[in-house]
Amino acid sequence: MLVLPSPRRISGAALWSALPTIALWLAALILLSSQEAAAQDAAPTQAPAEVSAEAPQTAIAARADGQSDADIRGRIRSIFSEIAGLRGVEVRVSAGVVTLTGTVATLEDVNRAIAIAGRVAGVVTVQNELERDLKVDSNLTPAIDRFSDDLRGLVRGLPLIGVALVIALVIGAFGYLLASFGRLWRKIAPNTFLAELLATLVRFVFVVLGIVAGLEVLGATALLGAVLGGAGVIGIAIGFAIRDTVDNYVSSLMLSLRQPFRANDHVVIEGHEGRVVRLTSRATILMTLEGNHLRIPNSTVFKAVILNYTRNPERRFDFELGIDANDDPVDGMAVGLRAVRGLDFVLEQRA
Repeated sequence: MLVLPSPRRISGAALWSALPTIALWLAALILLSSQEAAAQDAAPTQAPAEVSAEAPQTAIAARADGQSDADIRGRIRSIFSEIAGLRGVEVRVSAGVVTLTGTVATLEDVNRAIAIAGRVAGVVTVQNELERDLKVDSNLTPAIDRFSDDLRGLVRGLPLIGVALVIALVIGAFGYLLASFGRLWRKIAPNTFLAELLATLVRFVFVVLGIVAGLEVLGATALLGAVLGGAGVIGIAIGFAIRDTVDNYVSSLMLSLRQPFRANDHVVIEGHEGRVVRLTSRATILMTLEGNHLRIPNSTVFKAVILNYTRNPERRFDFELGIDANDDPVDGMAVGLRAVRGLDFVLEQRA
């Protein structure tokens, strides 16, 4: 079993210190979702942003009817009078051709006016002569009104937002509490590195469950799909940027499973000799024979040739001893053998 440093245990104080950060992220996401939900509820049915100035393609009558033009003009004006942004639009109709003049506040109002006029029965085509009103008060006042409506909707939804936030925090805090049981994860995982990884995964899963539960209470789970979709694209881009980091992390997982060495093992990795201090998510740390810390990337360690001197406690050593030319080499060998055999750690039989 690979002996590695025990993961950090999350104390009660550390757990409570992490809660404000979780609460801040959850509050931002829940407030965003509540505003989107309020906007969806408050928004009236509108025509698509991209509309055509042409009316639906139907057969055009062979003779223009003056009374029909008046009916078309009256119908369009009555509709525009019920829409705040289109009350100033002037309508002219001749032979089924509708001409719109005047000023409106936004391009959205222009497209809406064209779409509505083109849907009236008897309209052949719509000529757009509308201009956008660029006065400050004409554009600022509607924006302030929309902001006020959103703010009032947010205030009305504060109790529901509070309930959703509490639910998300409770679920997330339970995940942190469960992940703090280091002894449990060390019993499940074969080594402490994987135990720490499992604890991190548990925290992440419970935080996500808390966010989903909070959005479900607000009725804005569709926002989560949009966020996750954007996060997926961003994650791919980040993955290419931190490819080496991911490679080292995956290699650390494989080294934890295969366990080619243990903590304090005497190893040689890619020509680097020392004792294993610990395995992290990015590198394997050795203490060299000179007493220096050496960090080797896990991707290098995973692909390298590893010589482990500690795995087999019996090891053979070769020594070269010099003997003076005037001395008897046989006597020298005998003295050397007696000296070596007198050591407690020397085996009687050759390894």
